[in-house]
Amino acid sequence: MKKLVFDYAMKLSFSAPVTDHRFQLRCVPASGPRQQVVDVKVRVSPETTLESQADAFDSVVMTGYIPQPHDSFEYSVTGIAFVDNDHTKPEEYKPLYRFDSALTIPGPSILALIERCQADIAGAEAPVMSESALDAAGSVDVDGADASQGQGDAVESALGRRRSQDSSVVDDAKLVMQRVFEAFTYTPGLTTIRTTAEEALTQGKGVCQDYAHAMLTVCRHLGMPARYIAGLLGGEGATHAWVEVYDHDRWVGLDPTHNRLVNDEYITIAHGRDYRDCMLDIGIFSGANVTQEQWVNASVHEQRA
Repeated sequence: MKKLVFDYAMKLSFSAPVTDHRFQLRCVPASGPRQQVVDVKVRVSPETTLESQADAFDSVVMTGYIPQPHDSFEYSVTGIAFVDNDHTKPEEYKPLYRFDSALTIPGPSILALIERCQADIAGAEAPVMSESALDAAGSVDVDGADASQGQGDAVESALGRRRSQDSSVVDDAKLVMQRVFEAFTYTPGLTTIRTTAEEALTQGKGVCQDYAHAMLTVCRHLGMPARYIAGLLGGEGATHAWVEVYDHDRWVGLDPTHNRLVNDEYITIAHGRDYRDCMLDIGIFSGANVTQEQWVNASVHEQRA
């Protein structure tokens, strides 16, 4: 177990004053199966009343409203997290993490990676995917269902039989993580929060969000329930993203950006199907031709007794 002190701050600067600013923050790490969070302090400027609740994924959500004119908006969250991966508590299985989400729908590049990972898990050389196979995988059947779903069911059945004999879900997910890590070059600025797993993998460049989305897609199509994690990691300077897979009643974290299992240095902020369920801050405001610039900073360090 590690005792981690965290500090996350974000500032938006507007080119002109804005009014009627309504916002939603999902920036507070919550206590959960692998961490206990204490001494949390949230500060918002301009000051306003915050209402707090848990969303459908049990992430902490804060909402607020700033009616008066302001040319900047900033918030910070500080606290302490006791993280203990070795004693992660069981969680109930949720079937929604088996299926594609808006940012993880596969295309030709992802389907080819699924083929390679399937071969890795089976211990054989990856077969070459023909153009006709790619066309069939992307087609829609007469009932309007994605044809790849049937392929996913067949793969899941085969891999399930193998796992019962040879390996765990985590073992298979580590092979997927290795492939995703090799497929990308970490390159900030080329992708956005709207970039899909397919788009990022096709260009082979992206950031932690893109690595995570690609791994989510592959894991789900190989029968492994997987979810997106937004959180904090020391040395990143901003938030970080990774993946968790469900194995033996527990969620186990894997970080494809660094090609390693998640350890006690990682603090979870939010989880969901993909990035869209874990956005740390969103909002709307009134203003004429207003542009905005964002600054963020995150720090995590271990506090020793």
